[in-house]
Amino acid sequence: MKIQQGGGRAESKKWFGDDSNQWMSELGPKLSMLASMINVKPIDVHFSKLQKRCGGEFAAAKMPLDGWQDFTDGQKPMSQAEGQNFRIILNLSWNSSPLYRPFKRPADSKFQTMVHECTHLFLNTDDDAYGVPMCEVTAARTPAIAKKTADCWGYFVEEFRSQG
Repeated sequence: MKIQQGGGRAESKKWFGDDSNQWMSELGPKLSMLASMINVKPIDVHFSKLQKRCGGEFAAAKMPLDGWQDFTDGQKPMSQAEGQNFRIILNLSWNSSPLYRPFKRPADSKFQTMVHECTHLFLNTDDDAYGVPMCEVTAARTPAIAKKTADCWGYFVEEFRSQG
């Protein structure tokens, strides 16, 4: 609703490289669908097996049964998402990350990580850039890639959340 009322433009420009009316009119429904999917679809979240834990990784989304999809593109996304076996595997860096990203400081958080992984599951995002500095550069240089980058979505949602 805040996006429909004109909010989020500065954060969108920073993380997606675009605050045009057209993009903002797409962003609101995408965020709404993402929130709906997170709220109503079962997502299995657990730690990776001890022998497979990776020290440099926060988490990983596993490919759903019917493959990666952007559920905002379909006519009946809730029906399409039935029985997809959505899974997120947590890793070692998850343990030491803060719950929320310290405002205006480059860092990852548990919240940002979960948004990042959920965008893989429900918006078919990629990992074209990791971390605050690379996401800011990606947004400034190639907005089309930033709009498909999971970390950009995670940082956008967390920063937008902290503004409200």
